Amino acid sequence: MPHAIIPARADAGCAPRARRAVRATHLALSGLVLLSAACASSRGPSSTVSETGAPAPEMPGERSATLPDIPPVTGPIRIRVQHPPEGALLAVDSTFVFGTVGSGDAQLRINGVSVPVAPNGAFLAFLAVPNGPAPAYAFEAARRTATPSASDSARFVRAVRRPTRIPLSATGALQVDSSSLAPRGTMRMRSDELVRLSIRAPSNATVWLRTGDQRTVPMVRASDIAQTTAQSAGRAPVSLADAGSDVGTTFVGEARAAQLTSAARVVIARNADTVRLAPIVPELITPLASPRYGVLRNRTPGLVAQSDTDRVVNARPIPDGFSKWALLPGTQLEITGHQGTQTRVRFDSQLETWVPTADLIPLPEGAPAPVRLVGGMRVLPAAEWVDVVIPTGVRPAFLVEPDDATLSVILYDTKLSPDISPMIGNDPLVRQLAWEPVATDRTRLDVRLSAPVYGWLALWDDTRRALVLRVRRVPRINPERPLEGLTLVVDAGHPPGGATGPTGLTEADAVLPI
Repeated sequence: MPHAIIPARADAGCAPRARRAVRATHLALSGLVLLSAACASSRGPSSTVSETGAPAPEMPGERSATLPDIPPVTGPIRIRVQHPPEGALLAVDSTFVFGTVGSGDAQLRINGVSVPVAPNGAFLAFLAVPNGPAPAYAFEAARRTATPSASDSARFVRAVRRPTRIPLSATGALQVDSSSLAPRGTMRMRSDELVRLSIRAPSNATVWLRTGDQRTVPMVRASDIAQTTAQSAGRAPVSLADAGSDVGTTFVGEARAAQLTSAARVVIARNADTVRLAPIVPELITPLASPRYGVLRNRTPGLVAQSDTDRVVNARPIPDGFSKWALLPGTQLEITGHQGTQTRVRFDSQLETWVPTADLIPLPEGAPAPVRLVGGMRVLPAAEWVDVVIPTGVRPAFLVEPDDATLSVILYDTKLSPDISPMIGNDPLVRQLAWEPVATDRTRLDVRLSAPVYGWLALWDDTRRALVLRVRRVPRINPERPLEGLTLVVDAGHPPGGATGPTGLTEADAVLPI
């Protein structure tokens, strides 16, 4: 993969465009936000550098923000690498490499690639992960002088690791990477659900699943599927990496959970050689089994209150995926499956999601389903907000979606009382409440405001047995003293962890003093 060199802008604040770059870097690096480095994307008109080194064009309608110049630092040439850490396991083909050489008047090469150095000595590059039996990044830094002395240069080696790949030969005795058989761990599923199986084996082998009911289910090469898909879409064939004598590839297939009994086997054959591996045996939920329910719990030490979004349980569309729903502890949900550390729960007849198993306490067998019925809504004004009170009886799974001057609340497994109709709000901010049963067990409430949404909070009122949507009023601002009477809350940068920039500046160091 081509490498990209990115100018490192360390220890500077982020303009709005840079903040978007920080968020993008956060997603791309799975939590390794380059706090100071990512701010480089807002430095003047040529704020972003492409892989070719040319300035990237600005987005339409955006204007670049100019940040203060990086203060120059002149000091000893000392290489300090912030990322990747020593011995890091890098299961990617390229990654960010960043740190500092201690002085802005230095030049730097990493594995032979020239990398720009910022005036304060920081550097940031996106480089290929080295291969070989001992993969490592070799750093060479020297002061930009005509005759550098020994003290004006430094070398450093940062060793990393690549995932162990068991080589599989096209000839000789058949070998299979048995550790790659997936899925692993534990599963609890309905008997008719499909389970995706995969195994890494030589590409010239034949692989199939022999199910517990003695059916033969072929398993195909994932690369063949990718090739066919690319060609049918008119794209160039997928380029497969040259692994030399290693011809290992991944075979995939699927079967019903009920077919994966203790007698089932994944069979890999080549010529006269055969290898048989036992796949996962899921625990089955029979169609006539009584539903099982659980209640989401609060696991935050020292936090007693469970009534609002200070502590939520995140629900995801897929196991370990991005969170979409923020649910209140105390919410009861039907348990419909289990995979690894995640438990599948049912919101209503049309939607199932996944929550961490550790966040769910199973209720005793035989516990009945919760009953949620909306009726008798009220609008309660207060000085700084307006409460929309939605009585449901027990805590529901819900989703709040803001859109300009409307807050839409989706209430799952919640029925609408037929004796209520849209009502006009009794507060200037809440213009109208409108609701409809979008399904037999799903209700949608639209809170229509007289101004764009400024802020909101969802909480549970135990006294009223109601979900409360607290809609924030726009605060009154004194033009002469604009901060008077306001409480400013600053993201403290996840201390003591969080992101670290090339110079070692952490989120907490940058934010807490403010």
